[in-house]
Amino acid sequence: MIVTVLAILIGLLYYFVIYPLFLSPLSSLPGPKHLKLTSLFILNKSRKEQRNEYLQKLHEKYGDVVQIGPNEVAFNSFEHMKRIYMGNFPKEFDNNGVGFYSQFGNFNERNLFSTGDSKAHIEKKRNVSKVYSKSSVIQSGGYIKAKIDKAWDAIDRNLGKSMNVYSLFLSLAMDVVSGFEYGSKYSTNFLTEIDHTTASIEGKSSNEDVFLGFRESSSMWFYTTLAPSLWSPVAKWYGIGAKMGKAQQWIYHRFQEALTSLQQGSSLSDDQLQSPVSTMISSMFEEFTKEPNGTSKSLLRYEQIASEIADHVVAGHETTGTTLTYICWELSRPCNRQWQDKLFEECQQSTGDIQKLDQLPVLHSVIQEACRLHSAIPGSEPRYVPRSQEGSKFEVTLNDSTKTKVEIPPGTVVSCQPWSLHLLQTPFGSNPRQFDPSRWLRDQASGETEEEYETRLKTMNNSIFTFGQGNRMCLGMNLALIEMKYCIATLYSKYTTSICPKWCANVCQQNKDVLMGRRGSATSTYPSTDLDLMRMADTYTTSPMMGQCWLRFESRDAH
Repeated sequence: MIVTVLAILIGLLYYFVIYPLFLSPLSSLPGPKHLKLTSLFILNKSRKEQRNEYLQKLHEKYGDVVQIGPNEVAFNSFEHMKRIYMGNFPKEFDNNGVGFYSQFGNFNERNLFSTGDSKAHIEKKRNVSKVYSKSSVIQSGGYIKAKIDKAWDAIDRNLGKSMNVYSLFLSLAMDVVSGFEYGSKYSTNFLTEIDHTTASIEGKSSNEDVFLGFRESSSMWFYTTLAPSLWSPVAKWYGIGAKMGKAQQWIYHRFQEALTSLQQGSSLSDDQLQSPVSTMISSMFEEFTKEPNGTSKSLLRYEQIASEIADHVVAGHETTGTTLTYICWELSRPCNRQWQDKLFEECQQSTGDIQKLDQLPVLHSVIQEACRLHSAIPGSEPRYVPRSQEGSKFEVTLNDSTKTKVEIPPGTVVSCQPWSLHLLQTPFGSNPRQFDPSRWLRDQASGETEEEYETRLKTMNNSIFTFGQGNRMCLGMNLALIEMKYCIATLYSKYTTSICPKWCANVCQQNKDVLMGRRGSATSTYPSTDLDLMRMADTYTTSPMMGQCWLRFESRDAH
């Protein structure tokens, strides 16, 4: 009996201590010893919404390669980012159906984002990418402008009043993206249907209930991605399953309405508003509803279409709405107010031409700086080292005095997080935690030549990881950028914005570092400056920590 117990203890000691610390292929990588022993430590940081900042501190201490689990390595360099993501490392190992992304499906069906198999992903992407191509989005400019222009009516009615721009921009982004999914006939009109002077995203109306459901779903990101077996009991414990279900039902009901129109041969365009030139539901319906012999496919195919659309509706409105919120908050801070005037001077004559907006340097610099510092997805994007092909290996050289080369074995989880990549001084320059659009403009004061500037700008543009890299880049990138550029250019051609003093009486006057925080934390946890109220939630997909941002609009004509 004693021998058996001793053998078990020796086995446990070997497996959980000796092997990970001394014999594992990853044992020579830098990183805290306790993280090498078990994944529970990094998982707990994720659960507590502290992972992003924690990883940043690890990189600052240990360098661009850090082991954060027995089988997980975090990287923070553009060289490794390109190797992993431009090299199209898979989301699953050996297509085993298990991984961080496997639970991102809807209606019991996987979508493009959650597809682990690289070949299957490429095939699916080929069928739907035309909806978001740059040419298609530009051709849909009339629809985009008509939707966004409804925001000005809401603002004009409430000049000088406090408006929750987080609610406003979530509504704006939903109104736009829903038309690209269902057609304008079934797109939303939340900009006009929600009172953004009272909206707090707390379910005070049926439409706000929809946003609340999406927000509750985002709050479950840890259990969705890293602890799916605990999802149901946790959702039941917090009583949020019904709210999330209501949002899912809302998406599916709208899908069924649009699908019925397609089946009956009816138009998806509103009588007074043309649809985008290509919609997701019509594109997928045409591609997937017929077998080679012309017979209809099963209902299962409709569930797959609904799953894809649900993913785009949720991601498309949350990420764009969050980024627009941070842009306007940053521009409303006293230290950044001069950028409002620069945008006015540059954009006032060009807002009607979407193609021209794409060429305006100040507008580009503001959008890019927000995408860098306030990336809507700041969290790690995990991939698996694939099995070696034709002798290729994933080998890294440690950036220390030893220059040790370490081969990362197949099946190892590897990742970069945009939050840390975007805080690198090379290529983004000094004070990377501060909002400074001038880093994207030519530095004439230092004598920077046009050629030097173009080279530096190209390097920075290629280093942005906001929309991902490689074959898995965000499908909706062109729509998001054009939507944000038109919104910001038109908004600051018409209005000025300032932080509402009733929401935040203690506005920070200096350009201090942007920080992260835990979503929904009590205001007493932090000093009540606007910098603290607008901390980014330390999660995979971020949002303002408190779920609000109250600004005041004044007409430019009154100045």
